[in-house]
Amino acid sequence: MGEKLYLNSGKAEAKVDYKYRGRMKVTIKFNQDEAQALKNWTNQVKPPQLDEDTFYKQVFFNGVGALNQQLAEMAKTSLKDETVREQLRQAGVDVEKLESELYGTAVDAVGEQPLSQEEKDQVDPAAPVEVTDPIEPNKTDTTQDATDSKN
Repeated sequence: MGEKLYLNSGKAEAKVDYKYRGRMKVTIKFNQDEAQALKNWTNQVKPPQLDEDTFYKQVFFNGVGALNQQLAEMAKTSLKDETVREQLRQAGVDVEKLESELYGTAVDAVGEQPLSQEEKDQVDPAAPVEVTDPIEPNKTDTTQDATDSKN
């Protein structure tokens, strides 16, 4: 697994088509080197039980989850600046509600009350994406069947 995957998002073309019944198709065009690098990386890390479509969906959604976490951290950092807080208030943003959503706490008249896990999943922008088959790197099976060892 020594090869690294380098993709320059500035050169890649992305196209989003909105389809009927609320569906969406995302197409990303890579140059030849990027396409080969992605194919090599996929061959090294895709579990054999997953088809390519499912694997790429998981990669995409895991990336979205990681991006959401980064954005939440950036928002938390920005909210520490009183100038930013004041600008948000002037723009009509309920800063305390925003903070409660970012930190996973609900603020009421009594004080802070922790949210249930179900509530956190609904409001936390960094909530993990639920994946039915997590992506794990391919592992070479070195065990042999009992029938193979007899031959």
